[in-house]
Amino acid sequence: MEGQSAPRSMSLRSQLYHTCVIQRAGDKKVATFIRDRFGSERPTNVTDDALWVNIQTDLKCRLMTRSESRAQPTLSDQIETEFLLVIPANTDVTTKDRVKSVTFEDESTIGPFDIEEVIPRRDGRSQRLIALGLDIID
Repeated sequence: MEGQSAPRSMSLRSQLYHTCVIQRAGDKKVATFIRDRFGSERPTNVTDDALWVNIQTDLKCRLMTRSESRAQPTLSDQIETEFLLVIPANTDVTTKDRVKSVTFEDESTIGPFDIEEVIPRRDGRSQRLIALGLDIID
């Protein structure tokens, strides 16, 4: 029909409506210091989280899940959930990094996750996105 254009398909990149924080292991423990009444500094609050450094914050992403119920011989059914995170193609990420958190549209969060797999998604010869296979850290 004249005067009407065909609907455009939504690009995958425009569907990245979550945000995430990706971290890389730091070289050393980071601690906060407090000064005592004599002027000496002493470390406090040294935690495992201090070993990780944010390398990407507010990164556009999309977390997808797939849950499956599996019968266990000694237990009742157990639900296993697989997590796949889609991020922009130019993101620096490896399986040695981790996803600290994913924030949804309603501002709720989930995480942290280990990155089990990094899968480049291609369209012809160009890379469009990266898919990350994730395992939630208990």
